[in-house]
Amino acid sequence: MQVVLASGIPALVLWLKTHEQLVNEIERRLLTVSTLRQEQLKDYLDSERDKAGLIASRVLINNLLSHKPGANNKNLAEYDLSLAISVISDFVCAAIYDEEGNLVLSTGESWGPKIMETMDVTSLVKQPDHLMVGHPLLTSKGWIYNMSHPIYQVRICA
Repeated sequence: MQVVLASGIPALVLWLKTHEQLVNEIERRLLTVSTLRQEQLKDYLDSERDKAGLIASRVLINNLLSHKPGANNKNLAEYDLSLAISVISDFVCAAIYDEEGNLVLSTGESWGPKIMETMDVTSLVKQPDHLMVGHPLLTSKGWIYNMSHPIYQVRICA
């Protein structure tokens, strides 16, 4: 009995110490992987925000939204939007809403609502530097998500 007890206690201590080391190593690796994935997602969203910002800065679209004289050619602005979308591989379609949330332009794909949710409009107005990303939806073409970026006019008086 003493032999079993004498050999069992060191084995138990060794098992407990090994278990503790394995748990610590797994936690450390999981933390490292999650931190890397978080940075990758942040970089991806920053890139998408920059792409949306490039579309938001298109001159023909901004002229139509600002109601400048001679800038009422909606077809030309829609063509400009379609052209902008065509050069960005991640974007499938786009729509532009006014400050009340009404649809102004779209790339022609079937868009759901003609009016944006009031909560989304308020969020975009209150947080001008934020990129709103909706929940992803799995379709036959792959994962699709809605992304919103505000367009603001900068007026320079001369």
